[in-house]
Amino acid sequence: MDVVDQAPDSSVGQVSGEDLAKVEEVAQLITKERNAFRTDQFNHIGNIHAHEFHTGEEIWE
Repeated sequence: MDVVDQAPDSSVGQVSGEDLAKVEEVAQLITKERNAFRTDQFNHIGNIHAHEFHTGEEIWE
């Protein structure tokens, strides 16, 4: 398993924007190095639609 260290100025146990940027950088590198498939839940249109058309409706109900 790969672990990304927190950014130097981040509070332990808290995730900052800088932390997320580091994770994104490492994820892209791993995907390229291993010729891997990445689900990328934050940018995959299927994930967005699942929440828009299903989870969102459930919450309103």
